[in-house]
Amino acid sequence: MSESEKKKRLEYRKRRKKRIMIQVIAALVLIIAFVPLALISREKAKDVEIGYTETGTVDYKVYLKQNDFYEEEFLGKDKEYVASLIDDIIVDFDYNFKLDEESLNNERVDLSNKMYSVTYQLYGELIISKEQTGNVMFAKKYPLVTEYTQYASVDQPTNIKNTVTIDYSQYNSLANAFITTYNLEQQGVESSLKLYMSAKIGGICEGTVSHFETLDIPLTQETVDINFTSSVPTNGNKILVCDKGDGQPFGYLSIASLGLGIIMLLVMGIYAVLTRNYDIEYDIKVKRLVSTYKSYIQKITNKFCAEGYQVLNVSTFKEMLDIRDTTQAPILMHENQDRTMTEFFIPTDSKILYVFDIKVEDYDEIYGFTGGAIEEISSTEDLTEQEAVKEEVVKEEVVSTVAEQVNEVVDSASEQTVDEHAYRSNISYDYSFIAKLHMSAKETKDYYKDIITFVQSYGVNVVRTWDKEKICVGRNVLAVISFKGMKLSAAFKLDPNEYAESKYKLVDMSTIKRFEKTPAFMKVTSDRKTRWVIELLQTVFDKEGIVNKNLTVKVKNIPAKTRNALIKENLIRIKEKKAK
Repeated sequence: MSESEKKKRLEYRKRRKKRIMIQVIAALVLIIAFVPLALISREKAKDVEIGYTETGTVDYKVYLKQNDFYEEEFLGKDKEYVASLIDDIIVDFDYNFKLDEESLNNERVDLSNKMYSVTYQLYGELIISKEQTGNVMFAKKYPLVTEYTQYASVDQPTNIKNTVTIDYSQYNSLANAFITTYNLEQQGVESSLKLYMSAKIGGICEGTVSHFETLDIPLTQETVDINFTSSVPTNGNKILVCDKGDGQPFGYLSIASLGLGIIMLLVMGIYAVLTRNYDIEYDIKVKRLVSTYKSYIQKITNKFCAEGYQVLNVSTFKEMLDIRDTTQAPILMHENQDRTMTEFFIPTDSKILYVFDIKVEDYDEIYGFTGGAIEEISSTEDLTEQEAVKEEVVKEEVVSTVAEQVNEVVDSASEQTVDEHAYRSNISYDYSFIAKLHMSAKETKDYYKDIITFVQSYGVNVVRTWDKEKICVGRNVLAVISFKGMKLSAAFKLDPNEYAESKYKLVDMSTIKRFEKTPAFMKVTSDRKTRWVIELLQTVFDKEGIVNKNLTVKVKNIPAKTRNALIKENLIRIKEKKAK
């Protein structure tokens, strides 16, 4: 890559990064602005409370029909009256209202115009109800005085006076007609006409300040004494709650701010994906691969010298993993100085060098990468794949040293030190089960922990030997957990032919001696297959009559360890190769 090309690439990356940062900052500012705007909206939306005082009085005169007994034209307040002699009732209302000036000292109260309005109304309500329970059977309102608005100043009290004439005979006849029509005379009903006054304030604040019963006039068809009662407000401090609605604009702004911020983040994400050029795609692929398989990959600073090797190019990284599992050799990684190509090598004693590379212009998906995820081997493995698995196991049975052909060149990336045995070509390594577990990927450790937790919850024994773990009851081996290369596998005491058409696709290992007791074999390479293993173990336990003890089990974490550390713990044996 020329210097001018390097400069262009660097400028492009800086410009792209700057644009993304600007969009992210702008989006975050909008999202963060949502909080104060929402708080302001909430505060502004709170109702305004204004104090006020009110008093009221009611006076009335009961005018009588022509009769031979009373010389008076009317009777005054608080007397006893005979219903059949009542003609009209003249009611005088007197209502006083005053705002509390101190409570008006609120920034949300507009005092530019000190005038406000008081709108009031008088109406009567005819009510017929059960005498014992009070349940209302009939109720109807009649306007006595239509709405009337009066203006006043905040520093002066408001006084409302009005006189209304009640035609007692009219309302008494209405009540009696209802009672007679529905034969309610003997059912204990009572009727009355209740007079109400309602007052509302406007201008400074919108709200109802008062609504009270001024007079309760009993209605009756009996010629007996009746009493009038009244209930009017007395002098006292009260609170008027006003809905100012000031918070709505800020509410809209807060929602708009949050929405725009989220949209900008989405736009930024789309922009970041669409503007990834060749070398950015290359960087992402390399980082994903190294991050996923960092325990298998050893970085080297100088390019591997391929002189004397037969170079075999590998098309996918999956094949490199399979080669690595078979040979137990390391995968070496080297990136060129221009950062336009990364090569992965697996050297062997037989002078074969397996190579896989990722280049800037290479758009092929690495080992099935789609959105950063690694594709697992399909659960519907065909017969050819099953036969391949069986063939590999047979090879391991016949030639036990195949997995130890290649000497590893350097220790794991986490320790960054050279293995003291790395450059000796006359040694091989014998890895124990627990050593492979320590060196396996986190996902493999999780698969193992899930399986063993299930087994131990049943109280079934797990016996560990050098290269495997047996799940058994006494000498009865129910299943075997082992490694095939660096992949976890399980073999069950089941007839694989019974599961030939099932989802499990078990491999029949009955012809191999070490699988005689547990011929049903499968690799454990995903969460789904881990669930299958547990399901098959459940089947084995049920067949053997093992009852779940529901024990609480906690499997210890399995830390990653380097090969040198495992050698020191005698979990990896070093073998001298015989001279040819």
